[in-house]
Amino acid sequence: MGFSTTAAHAIFFIAAVIIAAGVAGVVSEASQAVKTGISQKSHLISERLNTEIKVIHVYPGSDNTSVYILNAGSTILTKDSLMLFLNGERVNILGTRIVNRSTNLQNSLWDPNEVLEANITALPSGRYVIKALVKMDVWDEYYFNT
Repeated sequence: MGFSTTAAHAIFFIAAVIIAAGVAGVVSEASQAVKTGISQKSHLISERLNTEIKVIHVYPGSDNTSVYILNAGSTILTKDSLMLFLNGERVNILGTRIVNRSTNLQNSLWDPNEVLEANITALPSGRYVIKALVKMDVWDEYYFNT
């Protein structure tokens, strides 16, 4: 009877160690997933806080309308990330160019403190609001009359 009791205790102890190791593995894997998620979320929030644009002027011409947008944040943007909405409707951008190249003349990036000119179709007389939107849901609005 003494040996069987000792053997039963040893089997229960080994089973408890195996179960504890399994639980530790699952908890470790879950905590790693949470850590990765928090890291990604904090990176996205930091990037959003460092991104800012300002629509500084809209010039309605006879051929097209020029929208001037300042990259007022500290994040380098791409011209392709820009979307324009006129009175709530998305409009096609006919062309873009950097007006005041502040750094590298050869790159196609929209660096901080640079003004981007985006051209859209000419507008008839009226009251308008243009909304410029870039990545991470960063936007600015500008109200104007033609």
